[in-house]
Amino acid sequence: MKRFYFLLSCVLTLTTLTNASNAITQTVRGTVIDAVSGFPLIGANVVLLNSDPILGTTTDING
Repeated sequence: MKRFYFLLSCVLTLTTLTNASNAITQTVRGTVIDAVSGFPLIGANVVLLNSDPILGTTTDING
């Protein structure tokens, strides 16, 4: 019986560790526009704060 509980705890631990190692990803979308004119800003740098490594991009013609 002790062997059964030991094997059960090993299987549950390995299952939990395997599920926890999956990477969580998200997609950020939007448009960068000028506050005064309302037109899209071309070439604006967009950086995701508090990311390691630092992630960022530059806007295109659509902002």
